[in-house]
Parts: sequence; structure tokens; C-alpha cells
Amino acid sequence: MPLEKERAWFEQHRAELLEQHEGRWVVVHGETLVGIWDNLEQAYIEGVRATGQEEILVRQVTRIDPTFSAPALTLGILRAPLYL
Repeated sequence: MPLEKERAWFEQHRAELLEQHEGRWVVVHGETLVGIWDNLEQAYIEGVRATGQEEILVRQVTRIDPTFSAPALTLGILRAPLYL
């Protein structure tokens, strides 16, 4: 699974991140915290700058993970033929 190490690191450190950085954005590469920023754009740009083209996890430090639901047909990702 992509970003498995990064996700595991984030979950292991979520409580301590919440104490000091709730609402801010973190970048994790492997099992290393690359940095913490105030907004998503800054976190992404600096994360890529620090790691090059490597995979990074960019996450906002929140108590509850946001849920995103997007039906594939609505987004046009999956197309089903129409039978009349």
C-alpha cells in the first residue's frame, strides 16, 4: 500500500502533534517528519523541495480524519453504458 510507513508514523505521533500543532500541516517521508507548515500549499511545496520527487504524505493535524465521498459515476471516473 502506498505511503504505508508515512501513515503509520502519522498515527503513532498524532497525539503529540495535536498538542502543539493542531490545524497545521505536516509532511512525512518514510518515518521522518520533514516539517510543519501553516497551510497546505506551503507544506506541499516545501515537502517536494526537501525530498525531490519522492512520495510524501501531506496531512493536516486533526482529531478526526475528514471523510471524502465522491461517486465514481458522478465524477466521470467510471462510465457505464446506457441501455434504453
